[in-house]
Amino acid sequence: MYTPGLTIPVLAGLAPMNASLVGLIPSSIMCIYFSTWSYGILAVSKFVTGIVSEECTTDSCLSVFLPGGLEIARLRTGNLNSTLLNGTALDNSPTILINDAPGFQLDFFPIDPSYSFDSDDCNIYGQERGQGLQICLASNNLTLLAGSPTLRPSC
Repeated sequence: MYTPGLTIPVLAGLAPMNASLVGLIPSSIMCIYFSTWSYGILAVSKFVTGIVSEECTTDSCLSVFLPGGLEIARLRTGNLNSTLLNGTALDNSPTILINDAPGFQLDFFPIDPSYSFDSDDCNIYGQERGQGLQICLASNNLTLLAGSPTLRPSC
């Protein structure tokens, strides 16, 4: 049972994504960010938690919620460069509950077997090292599709 004690106004949660800014960041840097952070974000319980989803209803699906960590929460008044963990705002607080903080829900599920990527959706990475991996990325409304093209045997 949770009994509220001290209530303080904070800024917390994850900011909405602004896709128009992605073009300003070189793809080489985006790839480094993605490869460095994607596993860590999905593997560390302070950044992610399981969630029940209306869209994710089969055993071949996984649904997670990214709430943002306590490390990014800020006092609504004062120094916005200082987290709640700086200072004494949380002293003697055995539990912390942040209400109404925005987050992201991610549903991972297999792509429909009848779906086929267009050739423009695919790029080969790693060829300069004598090896390569072809990855395809496409979108369908709010769904991001990622995978590799269907391999067809050659005769």
